[in-house]
Amino acid sequence: MLQQEITTKIKSLIAKDELEKALALLTEIYTSNDQLDQLILQSGKFHALKKDQQKGIIDYGEQQKYFNQFRSNILDFVNDLPTIKITDEKEAEKVLKASYQLAKARIKVLTILLELATAETISKIYQLSNTKQRKLVVQCLNELTEVGYVEKKKIGSNMLWQLTDTGIKFAKSLI
Repeated sequence: MLQQEITTKIKSLIAKDELEKALALLTEIYTSNDQLDQLILQSGKFHALKKDQQKGIIDYGEQQKYFNQFRSNILDFVNDLPTIKITDEKEAEKVLKASYQLAKARIKVLTILLELATAETISKIYQLSNTKQRKLVVQCLNELTEVGYVEKKKIGSNMLWQLTDTGIKFAKSLI
């Protein structure tokens, strides 16, 4: 995941009040000593607050105040991160290639969903996309679902994916 995507994802998780997921993603990605120390401190504060909340030790107003401080601290952390500089040519090529592969997969998935008359499984969409990595197709579908452009339907034991009306408009604007 590129730094801009990480920042967007973290902010999205915070907006959806999924603070634990935001913290887990940050901890997974940023592992330098200074960054990790800051995340450990925030994680400790968050989990202590959750315990106090579960025990009923603090009232609702106090909880909200502390959760808002926590959200603010995480946003400050994400906004203050230095831009990751890629100095190694092979690493730069790897990052650029991954970015282009994901972009190609996004267009392929949108095109396939636009052309399909019915909802389809990930396996079928993956097969039609001729994408080498299934995880790219899954990532694209999850992104589109998160913003409401794709809906999932469980029919029997199958999960089917289909563009919403908004998704159709979006896909047509790009393709």
